Amino acid sequence: MGALFYMVAAIFLGVLGINKMHSWWLLPSWFIFVVVCTFILYAHIPLLYSIVKILGSIYARIIRIGIPSEKITAAQHADAIEIIERLFLNKK
Repeated sequence: MGALFYMVAAIFLGVLGINKMHSWWLLPSWFIFVVVCTFILYAHIPLLYSIVKILGSIYARIIRIGIPSEKITAAQHADAIEIIERLFLNKK
C-alpha cells in the first residue's frame, strides 16, 4: 500500500501541477495510513480487510505485468525457505 500511494502521489503532484510543498504533509500522513492498513491486515477486520487486500492485489498485478508466474512463485518459495531457515537458526 505504501508503494502504491507514493507512486500515485508522485503522479498527482507532477501531473496536476499541485504545489510540491503539499508533499511535506501528504507523504508522512500516508505513512500513518500504511501502518493502519498493516494493522487491518493483521487483525482481519472484515470489510476493511477485503478492501485493502483487493487494492494491494490489483497493484501487484499491474507491477508484475510481463513477469512469468513461475518466476514469481519461485521467488516467493525461495523467500519462504530463507525465512524459515533464519527462524530455526535464531532458535538454536
